[in-house]
Amino acid sequence: MAKKSNARKQEERDLKEVMSTAGGRRFVWRVLAMAGLDNPCYSPEAEGGRRVALALKEELLVVDSSGYLQMFREQLSKEVSDKVEADQKKREEENEG
Repeated sequence: MAKKSNARKQEERDLKEVMSTAGGRRFVWRVLAMAGLDNPCYSPEAEGGRRVALALKEELLVVDSSGYLQMFREQLSKEVSDKVEADQKKREEENEG
């Protein structure tokens, strides 16, 4: 196995540092979403961004898989909370009207 260069070690430390904060994980999630990571449809116009997202995801899983899983859990929790809040607001509006 090839020895990691100092530059590569620094890249890994940088990524771990970003993933060590809630704000960093939210930022990475937004980048992955903007780049179309979960876009199920092939589109030549979007493929470049999706490739970047896939590369970043792979990097995250190799360098900090626990940080990636934490980011995923946090986002899922946020989406569930947002859905519950929206449903509650909708019920309140229906009861008022």
